[in-house]
Amino acid sequence: MLAKRLISRGSDLILPIVGDVLSSVRLSLDCLPALIFQDEEKNRSELTVEDSIVLGQGDSEQILTGSKPGKTFAPSTLAPLIELLGLQIVDAVAKRNGRLIITFSDQIRLEVTSTTGYEAWHFVYPSQLHHPKQKVRQISLHGAYGRII
Repeated sequence: MLAKRLISRGSDLILPIVGDVLSSVRLSLDCLPALIFQDEEKNRSELTVEDSIVLGQGDSEQILTGSKPGKTFAPSTLAPLIELLGLQIVDAVAKRNGRLIITFSDQIRLEVTSTTGYEAWHFVYPSQLHHPKQKVRQISLHGAYGRII
């Protein structure tokens, strides 16, 4: 197994999910929405979203506000994410300003930008804790208002 790592593209970072597929979407009233990505070796990464999600293709955009905690939290409004299941990731950029842009194989873009001044998304690889003897280095990255953490 090759270790996944973050790669720089100028001042931005490329998430190590390029080539992976969206394997599941967690939508629940009990927790924040999450997208689970999986590579060919069944290793999983998880992206948890705490702000609005913008889905775009070409010039059209759809804003999904149901992922924002608080009064607008409504996981049932995030059903369009289900249509992305099984699609491969062709680009996944964490911009220096905290904005996240994931491009899928059908050219749909998923974008998350902080509108609250707080963290808008959390990425972690691997998504599950491994046995300490496996020595898998965890990657954790957060997009906040105006920066990456």
